[in-house]
Amino acid sequence: MEANEYFAKQIKQLRTANNYTIRSFAEKLGVKTSRVSMWECEGCIPHIELLLKISHLFDVSINDLLEPKSKSLRKFGRIQ
Repeated sequence: MEANEYFAKQIKQLRTANNYTIRSFAEKLGVKTSRVSMWECEGCIPHIELLLKISHLFDVSINDLLEPKSKSLRKFGRIQ
């Protein structure tokens, strides 16, 4: 699985697990809802500043968001 596909899956799982709607998540990050939809549906990866915001919001590393081999999300039971 490529990083963009993996990111799309992870971001949606993290968003829903933390009870964010697409709208509330977009507002938290200061982006449009269409941007979040692009991340989740098309596998687009946001620029580094947004990756940092997302990683801080969910208390995960950028590697956890992008690398299928990263074990820390599974280790803490955040992602299956």
